[in-house]
Amino acid sequence: MTATDRTPPPLKWLCLGNRDANDGFELFAHGIYARNGALVGSKLSLRERRQRVDLSAFLSGAPPLLAEAAVKHLLARLLCVHRHNTDLELLGKNFIPLHASSLGNAGVCERILASARQLQQHQVELCLLLAIDEQEPASAEYLTSLARLRDSGVRIALHPQRIDTDARQCFAEVDAGLCDYLGLDARLLAPGPLTRNLRQRKSIEYLNRLLVAQDIQMLCLNVDNEELHQQANALPFAFRHGRHYSEPFQAWPFSSPAC
Repeated sequence: MTATDRTPPPLKWLCLGNRDANDGFELFAHGIYARNGALVGSKLSLRERRQRVDLSAFLSGAPPLLAEAAVKHLLARLLCVHRHNTDLELLGKNFIPLHASSLGNAGVCERILASARQLQQHQVELCLLLAIDEQEPASAEYLTSLARLRDSGVRIALHPQRIDTDARQCFAEVDAGLCDYLGLDARLLAPGPLTRNLRQRKSIEYLNRLLVAQDIQMLCLNVDNEELHQQANALPFAFRHGRHYSEPFQAWPFSSPAC
């Protein structure tokens, strides 16, 4: 498969904001588990039927204006699930992947806030899984957006793309009391040079000591095989996610236009 096969042409995304949020999309959930194996939540993704595109990566890396359209569609799907399945507990906590920079778009924040209020009527917990890969310190505007979201009942999971640098970017959010979870990708635990592994282990253990005092729990993402499971199990992760534990499932077929 070529890069072109994986990445849709930019023009295709321009129609997202104008399309009916109930047309042609499927919502998938991928389980998040506690150390004892209990299902506690789901990482959500949205797939477009006609283009056969998984929007989860798009949500994490899109420019803010396009991210707003993707958020609109995913939240519309999620609301539809809970309107028609009032006893649905399988999704648990709903983790939505989004790039932290997208919170600079007022439309994204307003869409999330409005949806959070609606989901709370169904006793549904919404959590943003915010990808962080910037070197600049967190801006006052960004922290203000986080505060608004948390005050409205939205949980925040920070997802730094590296341990040695980006994890430090989380400290402003942590110090301000604006973080509920810290997510790290299992690829950071992959075997490598001993010095690197020791440095990463010490970084993770240090982060855990820093976070546990503030009741912030750690989540290991994309644990896709037994080796990564063993690595994650040896470290203080409260929750794990990945194909080692389960495959993504379609939350609702959405074959009916009733939503």
